[in-house]
Amino acid sequence: MPRLTQPTSQTSRTLRSRPLPKLSLLALCCLSLVACGDATTTLNELPPQLIEKPQQPKPNTEKGRLLVTDKNSGTVAVFDLNKAELINELQLTSTAEYAYSSPSQRYAVLVQRAQDRVQFIDGGVWEEDHGDHMHPYAEAPQLMKFSLTGIRPTHVQTNQRQIAVFNDGLASAGAPASVDVISETVIATDSKTYPRLSYSTHQHGAAQPRGEFLVSTIRDATSSSTLPDTVGFYQQNGDGYRLQQTLTTRCPSLHGSAQNSSYVVFGCTDGVLWLEQQAANVREGKIANTAAFTGTARIGTLEGHPNANHFIGMAGTSLYSIDVKQQKMLPIEWQPSAGSALAGYGFSADGKRFAVLDNKGVLSVLNYQATNDAAPFTLQGKLTVVSDISTMPTGSGLQLSLSGSDDRAYVLNPITRQVLVVDLVSLKINRALQTQFVPHRLVWTGIAKS
Repeated sequence: MPRLTQPTSQTSRTLRSRPLPKLSLLALCCLSLVACGDATTTLNELPPQLIEKPQQPKPNTEKGRLLVTDKNSGTVAVFDLNKAELINELQLTSTAEYAYSSPSQRYAVLVQRAQDRVQFIDGGVWEEDHGDHMHPYAEAPQLMKFSLTGIRPTHVQTNQRQIAVFNDGLASAGAPASVDVISETVIATDSKTYPRLSYSTHQHGAAQPRGEFLVSTIRDATSSSTLPDTVGFYQQNGDGYRLQQTLTTRCPSLHGSAQNSSYVVFGCTDGVLWLEQQAANVREGKIANTAAFTGTARIGTLEGHPNANHFIGMAGTSLYSIDVKQQKMLPIEWQPSAGSALAGYGFSADGKRFAVLDNKGVLSVLNYQATNDAAPFTLQGKLTVVSDISTMPTGSGLQLSLSGSDDRAYVLNPITRQVLVVDLVSLKINRALQTQFVPHRLVWTGIAKS
């Protein structure tokens, strides 16, 4: 297939996008947290679950585009999802290790960790507020002029308006960690004005943006671990941040964080640290691990959604619902493939479903009901999307991205060099998108559901 030419820059506009996070990350990302090595656990196999008669797949009316990165180069293929066709290929400086979406999901955030760089692509599909209606646009995707440079950028977290990029720093070079907090306006205008939190030591940390405030980790410089154990509450001060409050509740070997409209949570070896912001102060506490945790099992990954009262915590392949208001941690009953690990996960656009992909090729979908105190997440069904992973290319793995506008999931299969489009309602594969390279990461961009 011939290479497509990169489009010229489009006329800049003053926009007000309708905000909605992708989650995460990856997003964070779903990508980076899985790769950081959560503890594994052993689950007793549950009886087979019956799936209700599937509904018919929805027609393809998605207002979005899918960006797929090349494992061996900086190439990014852009697929129009409504037409199900490749429309462009753009060139990053180097291979993207992680891929996330911006708050409104218009931009892709492409992290090149080893090169200390983050680049951004405008997917080309967005809405503009015309007063009495939201006007949709569909233009050529483009690589943005704006980029970030920081030592070892890793975890990326968003709220409805901001993006926080945590740069881990590098111990061997004596380079300290930092956090850059930007908005979509900064990306669109190539602004050099945005706040940065600078640390005095390195750490594999996490930060959650909260308007003029930032909730971010603190590591003792004398610690033998790269993981922090303390959380700070910061307030923006010009182009930096001032520490307003250090939480007294410790979080040993902190890893994983998430937020919703009410709370911010962090994963600890002994439970989940939570905080609730009250103006310029915070209330804090911890939900302890249940008796189900044994050995080195701990929650090391967390996911949240603005429309969900519960968080999902992940300890290996064990899933837990986290209810901060009720101070409850409950195991979620589902059936991971034997000997599997998590390859991807995330909430659907409306927060009513949670999709989990394991590295054996099975996609599980959980229904979410906030009013079900006993079991807020229940198994809807399962679908084997890839039946044989024995020929997986070295250094590759299955990946997952969720649509921001519809009940669809995208499963990246490096073996066949395809992306499978899955209807989360009917649990059927609708079609496949073919790439001409070994695909590595993927992220959805477009007009997100409000």
